[in-house]
Amino acid sequence: MNRSWLQPILKLLNPEDPRGRVQFRELPLPLHGRAGGENPRTSDRKGTATGNSSIYTTGMSSLKRGDLFMTAVPADLQREAQSLLLAILKKLPLHPIVRIKQSEELLAEGQPCRHRFSLLQMDPIDADQRELFAVVDAGATAVDFPRRLFAAHLIALGDRSRNPIAAEGMFQRAINIFPGDDSAKGRIDAREELSEDDFEDDNENNCLAYYGLANALGDQGDAARALELMQKAVARSPRWARANQERIRAAIPKKEQRHIVDPLARFWLDVSIP
Repeated sequence: MNRSWLQPILKLLNPEDPRGRVQFRELPLPLHGRAGGENPRTSDRKGTATGNSSIYTTGMSSLKRGDLFMTAVPADLQREAQSLLLAILKKLPLHPIVRIKQSEELLAEGQPCRHRFSLLQMDPIDADQRELFAVVDAGATAVDFPRRLFAAHLIALGDRSRNPIAAEGMFQRAINIFPGDDSAKGRIDAREELSEDDFEDDNENNCLAYYGLANALGDQGDAARALELMQKAVARSPRWARANQERIRAAIPKKEQRHIVDPLARFWLDVSIP
């Protein structure tokens, strides 16, 4: 939701804050366009669900920054997409955007996983745009909805929520958007060499969405479903699971571990991880 009445105040208090400049606009799919500069051609893509649309920003040229574009955003996640684009805008340098690296990363303190993305230059689609960049998953070469990035964003929102029902919705949506990358996990298990763009180290195979969903259900008293999801989280990333188990065991004094009755805590104390 845009709050245009705040913009003059933000411009006055902090002239370099993008919230004082940015406007969000929506473009129904499909968009037929081309990528600009040395980047590959923009893919022509229709949304995968009714109501999907592209959103983009205008107004950043006054700060010598490019505007951002995201395609195929589900209708029920427009607000979350706007908050994600705003966070990316705040990270970008004040110098011309063409100087930024191809791949970037967001990691606010306390977030459970990294937000990795790339920017692909496009032809401007609005008269108020100086330069336009599509936000895509790290390493992507065509304009498409950034599933890994958006899953990380929803995981962060779910982790921050104090309402277990709302958190459940965020984690479940993250799983729906990005169920995981079993092919990448298979190559990891085979111990083949991987590039950084094959998976996100701290959210391999989207394990944290399953872990978060399990905790949200546990907070609602649904231990059976929670334990089932914990098993899925472990299976998706044994490497992450071993590190998480070590952290939990270290946090509970050994003399107290045998008295733990909470089913989720008990799971991590006892589970055998391959």
